Amino acid sequence: MSQLSLTLPGAFQATLDGEPVTGFESDKVRALLVYLVLEADRPHRRDVLAELFWPERPQGVGLYGQADRILVEEAAIVPLAYGRRHLLVKAWVSRLPISAIGHWSWKGISIEPH
Repeated sequence: MSQLSLTLPGAFQATLDGEPVTGFESDKVRALLVYLVLEADRPHRRDVLAELFWPERPQGVGLYGQADRILVEEAAIVPLAYGRRHLLVKAWVSRLPISAIGHWSWKGISIEPH
């Protein structure tokens, strides 16, 4: 498991497995990282964090974040892409046929009431 270390107070310094972490685009991004580390004992909604750290942003961005949250929480299947294609399949999907080559379609999916 990777080890994240933050040096506070004073000059902000972050290391991951002993290597410096750089490339933070702003002090707000650094503050967000510190906040998430200090408050790691509970989940945080993206839209709430965005409002806390970027209150000046347009409302449309907040609505996008809210729609994203609803999609992830309510959709039975959410396609994800992190270099490879993945599916986030919720517990109420009782049947998801996948072909031998990894393809799936909406046809044949069974979703239980939840």
